[in-house]
Amino acid sequence: MIYLILLLSSISAAVGQIFLKKGAYSFFNGHLFFGVFLYFLGFLLWVYCLSKINLTIVYSFTLLTFVMVFLLSYCFLNEKVSLMSGLGILIVSLGFAMIVKGQTY
Repeated sequence: MIYLILLLSSISAAVGQIFLKKGAYSFFNGHLFFGVFLYFLGFLLWVYCLSKINLTIVYSFTLLTFVMVFLLSYCFLNEKVSLMSGLGILIVSLGFAMIVKGQTY
């Protein structure tokens, strides 16, 4: 269950970043406020997880958030992705899987 909450935290933070980027061109708009809301929701879920399991487990999910922001930026913001950065994301993803698999709480 705690991994599901961590996943929701990462998703909220990643999607929040996309909305923050979309809203960054004008200070008061729906994208910006929704991005802040999602990012704050991710933060609250994050703090809850910190109260339940080791920081080393919780913090490893920042890697997952990074990967999701990368992929979402490519899909929804039409950001360019090079082969080298794609390979980097693959390595980060493998590292994330290894860290989570190797941790216990």
